[in-house]
Amino acid sequence: MPSTTEQRKMLLSESLAVKLFFLNKKRKRNPVHPIYKDRFEFGEFHHLYTQLRADDNLFRSYTRMTTSTFDYIKDAIEPECYHITTNFKVPISVEERLLITLR
Repeated sequence: MPSTTEQRKMLLSESLAVKLFFLNKKRKRNPVHPIYKDRFEFGEFHHLYTQLRADDNLFRSYTRMTTSTFDYIKDAIEPECYHITTNFKVPISVEERLLITLR
């Protein structure tokens, strides 16, 4: 909603272009870049995590800890790191945050 001074300027101006400028000024939103939309398909975590969990030696060399230790830390920090999914965004999972932190 335009402020009162902007509304007065808009009403006093006779130019249609100025009126459209003030009306559209607040409506513009930046679109989400496609790279962020496709992160669930092409992100490093979503490709590697399942493969790392399948092989204990590979997981240990990547994170420098066993899967049981990783799960223990994840369960300990999950209440503080959990975020709610909204209509606007899907938060980064606790597993992904921990893996990024360790790496």
